Amino acid sequence: MMLKLDDTMHLHVGYYENGFDYEGVFFKSLDTGKWLLFFDHESYGIQMNEKNERYDDLGFLWEFTN
Repeated sequence: MMLKLDDTMHLHVGYYENGFDYEGVFFKSLDTGKWLLFFDHESYGIQMNEKNERYDDLGFLWEFTN
């Protein structure tokens, strides 16, 4: 699936407590206006049960939210 993202609208989110340093990035979809969360769990050595599509340079698409 080819996503059209507004690269001028993004938000970095993370968890930095208890010795962890995880970060994901939300980008706004030009097609739907929804925010899309990308998180590359593999780069942190985390195994996930879900299989999500990987996007080069962004990580895995994890969640759709308004």
